[in-house]
Amino acid sequence: MADWGAFTPWVQIPTSGCPEPIVNRALCDAAIEFCETTQAFIERVPLQTQVGQASYELLTDAGSSGMVLGAVLGTRSLSPVYTEALYNVYGDVWRTHTGKPQHYLSDNEDSLQVYPIPDETEAGTLTVAVRPNRNSSDWDDRLFERYGEIVADGALARLLAQLGTPWADANEAMRRRVLFVRGMNRVRAKVLTSFTPATLYAGL
Repeated sequence: MADWGAFTPWVQIPTSGCPEPIVNRALCDAAIEFCETTQAFIERVPLQTQVGQASYELLTDAGSSGMVLGAVLGTRSLSPVYTEALYNVYGDVWRTHTGKPQHYLSDNEDSLQVYPIPDETEAGTLTVAVRPNRNSSDWDDRLFERYGEIVADGALARLLAQLGTPWADANEAMRRRVLFVRGMNRVRAKVLTSFTPATLYAGL
């Protein structure tokens, strides 16, 4: 695990005089945005459904919840669905339907709901994009080793935009923000091709 102090060589000179807790807060916030935008860090999380239970708490090794990218029960993949779509088709009674789950949805990032409500027990797996918690003091070493400079740009964009501080620099903050977004876009493109030189296209 790499703590936020590992990133400080990239941010300490432009933000000279900035207290360490503020620097760490900016690094953590930038890391969260990076992970949420790129979905570069994923976990496979076991799912065990129970008869009559639709909602399940999301627990990951990373210590935080995140967006569910895929769900498998038994040998079948569940497809994501919007709550509004179920309401439009079935009305409010959709929450009482039972059967073999075919879809998944969520009202937040802390839990997952399957539809319809299971009428039998099944084992499966969730693929979840994870990120640090707001109170994290460290995180996955790969964030530092592979994306340290990108995260540092995101932190600097926040710190240099703090008007009224000795380290404020609006123009440099904007430049760092551009670099941060460009970096995230590059990583997201790699994620979409599963970190291979594959070309994105429909069909195989």
